[in-house]
Amino acid sequence: MWIDCQIWRKENGVDTIIETFEFPEYAPALKFYPRFYHKTDKIGRPIYIEQLGLLNLTQLFSVSTEERMQRNHVHEYERLIKYRLVACSIKSGRHFEQSTIIMDLKNVAISTFASVYGIVKGVSAVAQDYYPEMLGKMYVINAPMLFTGVWTLVKPMLDEATVNKIVILGSNYLPSLLETIDTESVPRFLGGTCSDCPEGCEHSDIGPWNDGSVEGYPKPEFERFALTYTAADIYRHVKNPFAGPIDVVKVTIREHGFFGLYRGLSALVLGTASKAGVRFLVFDQIKAVLADKDGKVTGGRMMLAGLGAGAMREYLLYKYIFDTGRTKLIQDQNLKAPRFKGLIHGTKIIIAEQGISGIYQGVTTVIARQGANSAIRLSAYGLMREKLTVHYKGMTIPWYSTFGIGAFAGIITVYTTMPLDVLKTKMQATDARQRYKHTGDCFVKTLKEEGVLAFWKGATPRLGRLI
Repeated sequence: MWIDCQIWRKENGVDTIIETFEFPEYAPALKFYPRFYHKTDKIGRPIYIEQLGLLNLTQLFSVSTEERMQRNHVHEYERLIKYRLVACSIKSGRHFEQSTIIMDLKNVAISTFASVYGIVKGVSAVAQDYYPEMLGKMYVINAPMLFTGVWTLVKPMLDEATVNKIVILGSNYLPSLLETIDTESVPRFLGGTCSDCPEGCEHSDIGPWNDGSVEGYPKPEFERFALTYTAADIYRHVKNPFAGPIDVVKVTIREHGFFGLYRGLSALVLGTASKAGVRFLVFDQIKAVLADKDGKVTGGRMMLAGLGAGAMREYLLYKYIFDTGRTKLIQDQNLKAPRFKGLIHGTKIIIAEQGISGIYQGVTTVIARQGANSAIRLSAYGLMREKLTVHYKGMTIPWYSTFGIGAFAGIITVYTTMPLDVLKTKMQATDARQRYKHTGDCFVKTLKEEGVLAFWKGATPRLGRLI
Protein backbone atom coordinates (compact mmCIF):
# COMPACT_ATOMS: atom_id res chain seq x y z
CA MET A 1 0.00 0.00 0.00
CA TRP A 2 2.82 2.40 0.86
CA ILE A 3 4.49 1.80 -2.52
CA ASP A 4 1.20 2.36 -4.36
CA CYS A 5 0.68 5.58 -2.42
CA GLN A 6 4.13 6.88 -3.34
CA ILE A 7 3.55 6.05 -7.01
CA TRP A 8 0.20 7.85 -6.88
CA ARG A 9 1.76 10.90 -5.24
CA LYS A 10 4.51 11.05 -7.85
CA GLU A 11 2.21 10.54 -10.84
CA ASN A 12 -0.20 13.22 -9.60
CA GLY A 13 2.36 15.73 -8.35
CA VAL A 14 0.94 15.61 -4.84
CA ASP A 15 4.21 16.55 -3.13
CA THR A 16 4.09 19.98 -4.80
CA ILE A 17 0.33 20.44 -5.12
CA ILE A 18 0.19 23.09 -2.37
CA GLU A 19 2.71 25.27 -4.18
CA THR A 20 1.51 24.64 -7.74
CA PHE A 21 -2.27 24.14 -7.65
CA GLU A 22 -4.51 27.18 -8.00
CA PHE A 23 -8.29 27.10 -7.62
CA PRO A 24 -9.72 30.51 -8.58
CA GLU A 25 -13.22 29.04 -8.84
CA TYR A 26 -13.21 28.31 -5.10
CA ALA A 27 -16.01 30.77 -4.19
CA PRO A 28 -18.62 29.62 -6.75
CA ALA A 29 -17.63 25.98 -6.22
CA LEU A 30 -18.25 26.44 -2.48
CA LYS A 31 -21.72 27.80 -3.23
CA PHE A 32 -22.72 24.73 -5.24
CA TYR A 33 -20.86 22.24 -3.05
CA PRO A 34 -20.61 23.65 0.50
CA ARG A 35 -17.65 22.14 2.36
CA PHE A 36 -15.39 23.86 4.87
CA TYR A 37 -13.39 23.62 8.10
CA HIS A 38 -14.91 25.11 11.23
CA LYS A 39 -13.21 25.23 14.65
CA THR A 40 -12.24 22.07 16.57
CA ASP A 41 -13.84 19.25 18.54
CA LYS A 42 -13.49 18.80 22.31
CA ILE A 43 -10.00 17.32 22.17
CA GLY A 44 -8.73 19.85 19.62
CA ARG A 45 -9.05 18.12 16.23
CA PRO A 46 -10.18 20.25 13.25
CA ILE A 47 -13.82 19.85 12.19
CA TYR A 48 -14.66 19.44 8.51
CA ILE A 49 -18.26 19.93 7.34
CA GLU A 50 -19.92 18.98 4.04
CA GLN A 51 -23.51 19.87 3.15
CA LEU A 52 -24.24 17.23 0.54
CA GLY A 53 -27.92 18.17 0.48
CA LEU A 54 -26.94 21.46 -1.18
CA LEU A 55 -24.76 19.80 -3.80
CA ASN A 56 -25.68 20.93 -7.32
CA LEU A 57 -23.53 19.07 -9.82
CA THR A 58 -24.91 20.89 -12.86
CA GLN A 59 -23.99 24.29 -11.48
CA LEU A 60 -20.75 22.97 -9.96
CA PHE A 61 -19.46 21.61 -13.25
CA SER A 62 -20.41 24.84 -14.98
CA VAL A 63 -17.70 26.60 -12.97
CA SER A 64 -15.23 23.73 -12.60
CA THR A 65 -14.58 20.16 -13.76
CA GLU A 66 -14.65 16.80 -12.04
CA GLU A 67 -10.88 16.46 -12.42
CA ARG A 68 -10.20 19.87 -10.86
CA MET A 69 -12.60 19.14 -8.01
CA GLN A 70 -10.72 15.92 -7.30
CA ARG A 71 -7.38 17.75 -7.30
CA ASN A 72 -8.83 20.39 -5.00
CA HIS A 73 -9.92 17.60 -2.67
CA VAL A 74 -6.34 16.27 -2.56
CA HIS A 75 -5.05 19.83 -2.19
CA GLU A 76 -7.21 20.33 0.91
CA TYR A 77 -6.01 17.05 2.39
CA GLU A 78 -2.43 18.24 2.02
CA ARG A 79 -3.25 21.59 3.63
CA LEU A 80 -4.97 19.74 6.45
CA ILE A 81 -1.80 17.74 7.09
CA LYS A 82 0.69 20.52 6.61
CA TYR A 83 -1.10 23.42 8.22
CA ARG A 84 -4.36 22.87 10.10
CA LEU A 85 -3.24 19.81 12.05
CA VAL A 86 0.02 21.56 12.95
CA ALA A 87 -1.80 24.58 14.39
CA CYS A 88 -4.28 22.38 16.28
CA SER A 89 -1.44 20.30 17.69
CA ILE A 90 0.39 23.38 18.94
CA LYS A 91 -2.71 24.83 20.59
CA SER A 92 -3.74 21.63 22.37
CA GLY A 93 -0.23 20.48 23.25
CA ARG A 94 -0.67 17.05 21.67
CA HIS A 95 0.07 15.58 18.27
CA PHE A 96 -2.92 15.27 15.93
CA GLU A 97 -3.10 13.35 12.68
CA GLN A 98 -6.89 13.06 12.45
CA SER A 99 -9.96 15.26 12.04
CA THR A 100 -13.68 15.08 12.81
CA ILE A 101 -16.07 15.14 9.85
CA ILE A 102 -19.75 16.12 9.70
CA MET A 103 -21.60 15.12 6.52
CA ASP A 104 -25.03 16.75 6.40
CA LEU A 105 -27.55 14.96 4.14
CA LYS A 106 -30.45 17.32 4.82
CA ASN A 107 -32.64 17.81 1.72
CA VAL A 108 -30.91 15.04 -0.22
CA ALA A 109 -33.56 13.88 -2.69
CA ILE A 110 -33.93 10.54 -4.43
CA SER A 111 -33.15 12.26 -7.73
CA THR A 112 -29.75 13.39 -6.46
CA PHE A 113 -28.88 10.29 -4.49
CA ALA A 114 -26.74 8.84 -7.27
CA SER A 115 -24.64 12.01 -7.29
CA VAL A 116 -24.26 11.95 -3.51
CA TYR A 117 -23.29 8.29 -3.63
CA GLY A 118 -20.62 9.08 -6.22
CA ILE A 119 -19.18 11.86 -4.06
CA VAL A 120 -19.14 9.69 -0.92
CA LYS A 121 -17.57 6.80 -2.79
CA GLY A 122 -14.85 8.97 -4.32
CA VAL A 123 -13.97 10.72 -1.06
CA SER A 124 -13.88 7.43 0.83
CA ALA A 125 -11.62 5.80 -1.77
CA VAL A 126 -9.07 8.63 -1.72
CA ALA A 127 -9.10 8.81 2.07
CA GLN A 128 -8.64 5.09 2.60
CA ASP A 129 -6.07 4.48 -0.16
CA TYR A 130 -3.86 7.54 0.19
CA TYR A 131 -4.65 9.18 3.52
CA PRO A 132 -5.25 6.24 5.86
CA GLU A 133 -5.90 6.69 9.58
CA MET A 134 -6.70 10.40 9.19
CA LEU A 135 -10.34 10.00 10.15
CA GLY A 136 -10.95 10.51 13.85
CA LYS A 137 -14.75 10.51 13.74
CA MET A 138 -17.41 10.97 11.06
CA TYR A 139 -21.02 11.92 11.74
CA VAL A 140 -23.47 11.45 8.86
CA ILE A 141 -26.45 13.53 9.99
CA ASN A 142 -29.98 14.01 8.67
CA ALA A 143 -29.57 10.68 6.92
CA PRO A 144 -32.77 9.61 5.09
CA MET A 145 -33.88 6.00 5.24
CA LEU A 146 -32.62 5.43 1.70
CA PHE A 147 -29.10 6.17 2.89
CA THR A 148 -29.08 2.92 4.82
CA GLY A 149 -29.07 1.08 1.52
CA VAL A 150 -26.29 3.28 0.16
CA TRP A 151 -24.27 2.74 3.31
CA THR A 152 -24.65 -1.00 2.85
CA LEU A 153 -23.01 -0.64 -0.57
CA VAL A 154 -20.21 1.62 0.68
CA LYS A 155 -19.24 -0.36 3.80
CA PRO A 156 -17.63 -3.30 1.96
CA MET A 157 -15.21 -0.85 0.36
CA LEU A 158 -13.97 0.30 3.76
CA ASP A 159 -11.93 -1.53 6.37
CA GLU A 160 -13.46 -2.36 9.74
CA ALA A 161 -11.50 0.30 11.62
CA THR A 162 -12.88 3.02 9.33
CA VAL A 163 -16.44 1.72 9.58
CA ASN A 164 -16.26 1.84 13.38
CA LYS A 165 -15.44 5.56 13.24
CA ILE A 166 -18.58 6.42 11.27
CA VAL A 167 -21.89 7.21 12.99
CA ILE A 168 -25.12 7.37 10.96
CA LEU A 169 -27.76 9.66 12.50
CA GLY A 170 -31.21 10.96 11.55
CA SER A 171 -32.68 14.36 12.30
CA ASN A 172 -32.19 13.95 16.07
CA TYR A 173 -28.42 14.06 15.72
CA LEU A 174 -27.46 16.94 18.03
CA PRO A 175 -27.14 15.02 21.35
CA SER A 176 -24.71 12.55 19.76
CA LEU A 177 -22.83 15.35 18.03
CA LEU A 178 -22.36 17.24 21.29
CA GLU A 179 -20.64 14.23 22.85
CA THR A 180 -17.66 15.03 20.66
CA ILE A 181 -18.09 18.72 19.82
CA ASP A 182 -18.87 21.71 22.07
CA THR A 183 -22.04 23.58 21.14
CA GLU A 184 -20.03 26.79 20.46
CA SER A 185 -18.12 24.91 17.77
CA VAL A 186 -21.27 23.76 15.96
CA PRO A 187 -22.70 26.19 13.34
CA ARG A 188 -26.12 27.61 14.13
CA PHE A 189 -27.67 26.03 11.03
CA LEU A 190 -26.77 22.65 12.56
CA GLY A 191 -28.25 23.51 15.96
CA GLY A 192 -25.13 24.89 17.62
CA THR A 193 -24.44 28.29 19.18
CA CYS A 194 -21.45 29.54 17.19
CA SER A 195 -21.40 33.33 17.15
CA ASP A 196 -17.91 33.97 15.77
CA CYS A 197 -18.77 34.02 12.08
CA PRO A 198 -20.65 37.20 11.05
CA GLU A 199 -20.23 36.33 7.36
CA GLY A 200 -21.47 32.78 7.88
CA CYS A 201 -19.66 29.73 9.20
CA GLU A 202 -19.29 28.29 5.70
CA HIS A 203 -17.13 31.26 4.69
CA SER A 204 -15.07 31.67 7.85
CA ASP A 205 -12.67 28.70 7.83
CA ILE A 206 -12.14 29.62 11.47
CA GLY A 207 -9.84 27.63 13.74
CA PRO A 208 -6.42 27.67 15.46
CA TRP A 209 -4.80 27.96 12.03
CA ASN A 210 -6.14 31.50 11.53
CA ASP A 211 -8.00 32.81 14.62
CA GLY A 212 -4.91 34.26 16.33
CA SER A 213 -4.90 31.75 19.20
CA VAL A 214 -1.60 30.19 18.08
CA GLU A 215 1.56 32.27 17.86
CA GLY A 216 2.78 32.62 14.29
CA TYR A 217 -0.59 31.76 12.73
CA PRO A 218 -2.12 32.52 10.31
CA LYS A 219 0.88 32.35 8.03
CA PRO A 220 0.98 34.29 4.76
CA GLU A 221 2.06 31.08 3.04
CA PHE A 222 -1.27 29.47 3.90
CA GLU A 223 -3.26 32.29 2.39
CA ARG A 224 -1.46 31.92 -0.94
CA PHE A 225 -1.45 28.12 -0.78
CA ALA A 226 2.34 27.83 -0.52
CA LEU A 227 3.27 26.32 2.82
CA THR A 228 6.53 24.56 3.54
CA TYR A 229 5.88 22.12 6.38
CA THR A 230 8.35 21.28 9.11
CA ALA A 231 7.80 18.74 11.85
CA ALA A 232 9.45 21.11 14.32
CA ASP A 233 6.24 23.19 14.58
CA ILE A 234 4.65 20.22 16.29
CA TYR A 235 7.51 18.70 18.22
CA ARG A 236 8.48 22.05 19.71
CA HIS A 237 5.11 22.26 21.49
CA VAL A 238 3.90 18.71 22.06
CA LYS A 239 5.09 15.74 24.00
CA ASN A 240 7.65 13.39 22.49
CA PRO A 241 5.66 11.14 20.11
CA PHE A 242 7.89 8.19 20.96
CA ALA A 243 7.69 6.23 24.20
CA GLY A 244 11.39 5.38 24.07
CA PRO A 245 14.17 3.96 21.86
CA ILE A 246 12.31 0.69 21.25
CA ASP A 247 9.20 2.60 20.18
CA VAL A 248 11.34 4.65 17.76
CA VAL A 249 12.47 1.40 16.12
CA LYS A 250 8.91 0.04 15.92
CA VAL A 251 7.45 3.22 14.44
CA THR A 252 10.30 3.62 11.95
CA ILE A 253 9.93 0.06 10.67
CA ARG A 254 6.14 0.38 10.47
CA GLU A 255 6.20 3.66 8.55
CA HIS A 256 9.39 3.37 6.49
CA GLY A 257 10.23 -0.33 6.42
CA PHE A 258 13.25 -2.08 7.92
CA PHE A 259 15.73 -0.09 5.85
CA GLY A 260 14.32 3.11 7.30
CA LEU A 261 16.59 2.32 10.25
CA TYR A 262 19.55 2.81 7.92
CA ARG A 263 18.56 6.25 6.65
CA GLY A 264 21.76 8.31 6.29
CA LEU A 265 24.00 5.20 6.38
CA SER A 266 26.16 6.23 3.42
CA ALA A 267 26.99 9.56 5.06
CA LEU A 268 27.74 7.82 8.37
CA VAL A 269 30.06 5.19 6.84
CA LEU A 270 32.02 7.70 4.77
CA GLY A 271 32.34 10.09 7.65
CA THR A 272 33.21 7.53 10.33
CA ALA A 273 35.96 5.84 8.33
CA SER A 274 37.73 9.06 7.41
CA LYS A 275 37.23 10.85 10.71
CA ALA A 276 38.41 7.94 12.82
CA GLY A 277 41.66 7.76 10.86
CA VAL A 278 42.31 11.48 11.25
CA ARG A 279 41.42 11.50 14.94
CA PHE A 280 43.85 8.80 16.01
CA LEU A 281 46.61 10.06 13.72
CA VAL A 282 46.35 13.60 15.08
CA PHE A 283 45.99 12.34 18.66
CA ASP A 284 49.24 10.38 18.45
CA GLN A 285 51.08 13.30 16.86
CA ILE A 286 49.94 15.83 19.47
CA LYS A 287 50.59 13.41 22.32
CA ALA A 288 54.16 12.91 21.09
CA VAL A 289 54.73 16.66 21.09
CA LEU A 290 53.32 17.05 24.62
CA ALA A 291 55.28 14.12 26.11
CA ASP A 292 58.04 14.88 28.62
CA LYS A 293 61.68 13.81 28.19
CA ASP A 294 60.83 10.33 29.42
CA GLY A 295 58.02 9.95 26.88
CA LYS A 296 55.25 10.19 29.48
CA VAL A 297 52.10 12.27 29.08
CA THR A 298 50.20 13.62 32.08
CA GLY A 299 46.42 13.39 32.34
CA GLY A 300 45.94 17.07 31.56
CA ARG A 301 48.17 16.94 28.50
CA MET A 302 46.48 13.77 27.27
CA MET A 303 43.11 15.52 27.52
CA LEU A 304 44.54 18.46 25.60
CA ALA A 305 45.77 16.06 22.91
CA GLY A 306 42.30 14.53 22.66
CA LEU A 307 40.70 17.96 22.44
CA GLY A 308 43.04 18.94 19.64
CA ALA A 309 42.47 15.68 17.78
CA GLY A 310 38.70 16.05 17.90
CA ALA A 311 38.70 19.69 16.87
CA MET A 312 41.21 19.11 14.07
CA ARG A 313 39.21 16.16 12.77
CA GLU A 314 36.10 18.29 12.43
CA TYR A 315 38.02 21.24 11.03
CA LEU A 316 39.58 19.08 8.30
CA LEU A 317 36.67 16.76 7.53
CA TYR A 318 33.47 18.52 8.55
CA LYS A 319 31.46 18.39 5.38
CA TYR A 320 27.76 18.05 4.69
CA ILE A 321 27.88 14.35 3.82
CA PHE A 322 29.67 13.44 7.07
CA ASP A 323 27.38 14.98 9.67
CA THR A 324 24.88 17.59 8.58
CA GLY A 325 23.79 15.36 5.70
CA ARG A 326 23.08 12.42 7.98
CA THR A 327 21.14 14.60 10.44
CA LYS A 328 19.04 16.28 7.75
CA LEU A 329 18.26 12.99 5.98
CA ILE A 330 17.02 11.42 9.21
CA GLN A 331 14.90 14.44 10.17
CA ASP A 332 13.49 14.75 6.65
CA GLN A 333 12.30 11.14 6.87
CA ASN A 334 10.09 12.09 9.84
CA LEU A 335 8.11 14.61 7.80
CA LYS A 336 4.71 13.70 6.38
CA ALA A 337 6.07 14.42 2.90
CA PRO A 338 9.86 13.86 2.85
CA ARG A 339 11.71 16.12 0.41
CA PHE A 340 15.05 14.37 0.07
CA LYS A 341 15.39 11.27 -2.12
CA GLY A 342 18.91 10.58 -0.96
CA LEU A 343 22.23 12.11 0.06
CA ILE A 344 23.10 13.71 -3.28
CA HIS A 345 19.55 14.95 -3.94
CA GLY A 346 19.28 16.36 -0.43
CA THR A 347 22.64 18.11 -0.76
CA LYS A 348 21.55 19.80 -3.98
CA ILE A 349 18.35 21.08 -2.36
CA ILE A 350 20.16 22.46 0.70
CA ILE A 351 22.76 24.26 -1.43
CA ALA A 352 20.07 25.64 -3.75
CA GLU A 353 17.99 26.98 -0.85
CA GLN A 354 20.67 27.99 1.67
CA GLY A 355 23.89 28.26 -0.27
CA ILE A 356 27.20 26.60 0.59
CA SER A 357 26.86 27.79 4.19
CA GLY A 358 23.88 25.47 4.54
CA ILE A 359 26.10 22.41 4.44
CA TYR A 360 28.19 23.84 7.28
CA GLN A 361 25.17 24.57 9.45
CA GLY A 362 25.96 23.87 13.10
CA VAL A 363 29.72 23.64 12.54
CA THR A 364 30.50 25.44 15.81
CA THR A 365 28.58 22.98 17.94
CA VAL A 366 30.01 20.03 16.01
CA ILE A 367 33.60 21.14 16.58
CA ALA A 368 32.86 21.82 20.26
CA ARG A 369 31.16 18.45 20.69
CA GLN A 370 33.83 16.43 18.91
CA GLY A 371 36.60 18.28 20.68
CA ALA A 372 35.00 17.49 24.03
CA ASN A 373 34.25 13.89 22.96
CA SER A 374 37.83 13.20 22.02
CA ALA A 375 39.29 15.05 24.99
CA ILE A 376 37.24 13.10 27.51
CA ARG A 377 37.12 9.72 25.78
CA LEU A 378 40.74 9.45 24.69
CA SER A 379 42.16 10.87 27.90
CA ALA A 380 39.94 8.64 30.06
CA TYR A 381 40.87 5.60 28.01
CA GLY A 382 44.56 6.53 27.98
CA LEU A 383 44.74 7.06 31.74
CA MET A 384 42.92 3.80 32.48
CA ARG A 385 45.16 1.93 30.06
CA GLU A 386 48.25 3.30 31.77
CA LYS A 387 46.90 2.05 35.10
CA LEU A 388 46.29 -1.38 33.57
CA THR A 389 49.80 -1.48 32.14
CA VAL A 390 51.19 -0.91 35.63
CA HIS A 391 48.75 -3.43 37.10
CA TYR A 392 49.75 -6.18 34.68
CA LYS A 393 53.45 -5.25 35.03
CA GLY A 394 54.19 -5.00 31.35
CA MET A 395 52.31 -8.16 30.41
CA THR A 396 49.71 -8.24 27.64
CA ILE A 397 46.46 -6.68 28.82
CA PRO A 398 43.53 -9.17 28.50
CA TRP A 399 40.95 -8.34 25.85
CA TYR A 400 38.12 -8.10 28.36
CA SER A 401 40.00 -5.46 30.34
CA THR A 402 40.59 -3.43 27.19
CA PHE A 403 36.92 -3.78 26.28
CA GLY A 404 35.89 -2.75 29.78
CA ILE A 405 37.89 0.45 29.93
CA GLY A 406 36.79 1.35 26.40
CA ALA A 407 33.14 0.91 27.34
CA PHE A 408 33.56 2.88 30.57
CA ALA A 409 35.28 5.69 28.67
CA GLY A 410 32.29 5.73 26.31
CA ILE A 411 29.82 6.01 29.21
CA ILE A 412 31.73 8.92 30.71
CA THR A 413 31.85 10.64 27.33
CA VAL A 414 28.13 10.31 26.63
CA TYR A 415 26.88 11.81 29.87
CA THR A 416 29.42 14.63 29.98
CA THR A 417 29.01 15.74 26.35
CA MET A 418 25.33 14.98 25.71
CA PRO A 419 24.22 18.65 25.97
CA LEU A 420 26.59 19.52 23.12
CA ASP A 421 25.21 16.64 21.06
CA VAL A 422 21.63 17.86 21.57
CA LEU A 423 22.58 21.40 20.54
CA LYS A 424 24.41 20.05 17.49
CA THR A 425 21.36 18.11 16.33
CA LYS A 426 19.03 21.08 16.84
CA MET A 427 21.37 23.44 14.98
CA GLN A 428 21.54 21.02 12.04
CA ALA A 429 17.76 20.65 11.78
CA THR A 430 16.16 21.50 8.46
CA ASP A 431 14.44 24.56 9.98
CA ALA A 432 17.20 25.68 12.37
CA ARG A 433 17.74 28.97 10.54
CA GLN A 434 14.13 29.96 11.14
CA ARG A 435 14.10 28.85 14.78
CA TYR A 436 17.48 29.91 16.18
CA LYS A 437 19.67 32.97 15.76
CA HIS A 438 22.79 31.13 16.93
CA THR A 439 23.92 28.32 19.23
CA GLY A 440 23.41 30.43 22.36
CA ASP A 441 19.84 31.20 21.32
CA CYS A 442 19.27 27.48 20.73
CA PHE A 443 20.52 26.70 24.24
CA VAL A 444 18.28 29.32 25.89
CA LYS A 445 15.14 28.30 23.97
CA THR A 446 15.69 24.60 24.65
CA LEU A 447 16.13 25.30 28.36
CA LYS A 448 12.99 27.46 28.53
CA GLU A 449 10.73 25.29 26.38
CA GLU A 450 11.84 21.78 27.33
CA GLY A 451 13.71 22.04 30.62
CA VAL A 452 17.23 21.07 31.65
CA LEU A 453 16.67 17.33 31.14
CA ALA A 454 16.11 17.97 27.43
CA PHE A 455 19.89 18.22 27.08
CA TRP A 456 20.16 14.51 27.90
CA LYS A 457 17.39 13.28 25.59
CA GLY A 458 18.60 10.42 23.41
CA ALA A 459 21.45 9.53 25.75
CA THR A 460 20.54 5.83 25.80
CA PRO A 461 20.74 5.23 22.01
CA ARG A 462 23.94 7.26 21.82
CA LEU A 463 25.36 5.27 24.72
CA GLY A 464 24.81 2.05 22.79
CA ARG A 465 26.60 3.50 19.76
CA LEU A 466 29.63 4.92 21.56
CA ILE A 467 30.22 1.96 23.89
